[in-house]
Amino acid sequence: PFLKSPLDKYGVDDIRTIKADYGRPVPLGETQRSKQIRLDAEKKLQEIQNLADQQWQAWLKSHPDAGDAEKEKARLMILSRGLGAERLRKFDWREQGLDVGPAGNQSSDCQTCWAFSSVDAMQISRRLAAMRSQNGSFDDKGFRPSVRQLVSCMAPKASADYCKLGWHGTAFSFMVDEGLPLGGATAYTSEDFTSWTCSKEQYIKALTWDFVSAVPNKIPSTEADIAEMKRAIVVYGPIVGTINLDSCLKLYGGGVFNEERYGDGPYHMVLIVGWDDERGGWLIKNSFGDGWGDHGFGWIKYGSNNIGKWSAWILADPKDEERFSKIVPEAQP
Repeated sequence: PFLKSPLDKYGVDDIRTIKADYGRPVPLGETQRSKQIRLDAEKKLQEIQNLADQQWQAWLKSHPDAGDAEKEKARLMILSRGLGAERLRKFDWREQGLDVGPAGNQSSDCQTCWAFSSVDAMQISRRLAAMRSQNGSFDDKGFRPSVRQLVSCMAPKASADYCKLGWHGTAFSFMVDEGLPLGGATAYTSEDFTSWTCSKEQYIKALTWDFVSAVPNKIPSTEADIAEMKRAIVVYGPIVGTINLDSCLKLYGGGVFNEERYGDGPYHMVLIVGWDDERGGWLIKNSFGDGWGDHGFGWIKYGSNNIGKWSAWILADPKDEERFSKIVPEAQP
């Protein structure tokens, strides 16, 4: 049986509004199996958090004379486990041992930010699942996805559409229904993407996806909105969100970007990897190459340029990982 949506949060009117007013896809349903996997994941993270809370209180009792710096260091180390990480003032998935990959480069004349961020989110979800299952380090073994491969398989032979601005939700729906094409490091080396062959045997499916907020077009600027974003990042890994794009953002070189350019678009999609409350911003991975910001990463002030609108997560399918590992043994994570 299918549920209304991953979090049962969209009514008929909500879906009609999102589609009619914004022309955006909505995740219309997930199976009972996918819901149970999500709930089990949150339950496990909650159990880890409860244990971490106990360990933190025990540490305080055993270190009554600890200074503020020592306490903060211990707090960060202990409470960054499980759901407790959402309460941290600073969080960066890279510092948690998760490989988020290097920044890609969409080039200045091709609007494929949606594909870069979507491919990253799905591949990182696979790595996170392997890390949490204690299945060892994730090894692509040459079967990696590529942005051009995904676009080619979503719209084969459609060269005129390649550089048009797409949408991360459309890519996520494709990954749930069809899968993320793999083989980009080996079979798909031609510069002519229209001649690539898409083999569904080398697709790896996502389990489900959803927007972070029940009102996805809302800017996450309040304390509650920001907390909701943090929880999604902790539970599902890096998430894809939109930001208003202009020349100032393109020229960002460091620090905390705080242009405060509001209005509706033009949209640019980025991967949100973490946060820092002292900086007051989100850590993002961009697709402007490693010359942008700090090797392709940067800090965006909470709310600036509508950062975080339409934020969405995707969850890899563990059963399809098992299927793929049997077909291509050397590609086991």
